[in-house]
Parts: sequence; C-alpha cells; structure tokens
Amino acid sequence: MGRMNAAVRWVVWGTLPLGGVLGGALGTLIGVRPALWLAFIGSWAAGWFVFFSPLRRMRDVPQPEPTSEPVVTS
Repeated sequence: MGRMNAAVRWVVWGTLPLGGVLGGALGTLIGVRPALWLAFIGSWAAGWFVFFSPLRRMRDVPQPEPTSEPVVTS
C-alpha cells in the first residue's frame, strides 16, 4: 500500500504546479472570474464523465481470456 500511496501522491502533487500555471495564465488572459467559472465547469465535467462511464456499473475486475499459445520464459 505504501507504493500505491506514493504513486498516487506523485501524480496528484505533480499536477499541482501545472494547474497553478494554467490557472494563472487563464486568469490573466480571460480574467479571474471567468477562469474560476471554467474551473468549476471542468470539475463538474470530470465528475459526469465518471458517472456516465462503464466504470460505475463494474462490480468485478475483468480477467484476461486464456490464450492457446504456450508461455515462454527466458
């Protein structure tokens, strides 16, 4: 679990500077209030994307189908 936690933190904390730069650029170009509205709409769009995806209806992790080819290890 430690490696999984570290990987998730690396992704989340790694994107924070990118979001800060993008938010600052949008705030400068279109204004602070429209940039905040755009961020609000984007966060809702991400939630709706997951809500309507097949992920919500999955209950089990799909297993790969067995192949007829022999597995060769070196």
